[in-house]
Amino acid sequence: KKGTSYWKRYDLGIGDYDITISGNTVTATVHCLSSIDSKESTIALVNTDGDVVASASVPVLKAPVDFKPKTTHVSISAPSGTDLSQCRVCIDPEQKGLEITRLNNSVCLSKIIGR
Repeated sequence: KKGTSYWKRYDLGIGDYDITISGNTVTATVHCLSSIDSKESTIALVNTDGDVVASASVPVLKAPVDFKPKTTHVSISAPSGTDLSQCRVCIDPEQKGLEITRLNNSVCLSKIIGR
């Protein structure tokens, strides 16, 4: 079955150095990496069981067609007592959006806490 062409898909992404942690608040710099505007999405803290612990909305990001980065900062407040070292930050954890790739949608917080 023919799928949707890559140039008709958006792509949001995060990397290790896009994540900061302050207390129970995790902030991610989300990038739009495609040639089309993104759709509104969700970013979440997901535990090792795959359960969403907390989430926040990611607004629509314009495509960087002018070669200037298009980003937004999104903060997620974890419930008190959450072991962040056992969580990952994940864009669109329910995989509702049709992106170019999902390989840049998740970061394990144990990497961030350990640096």
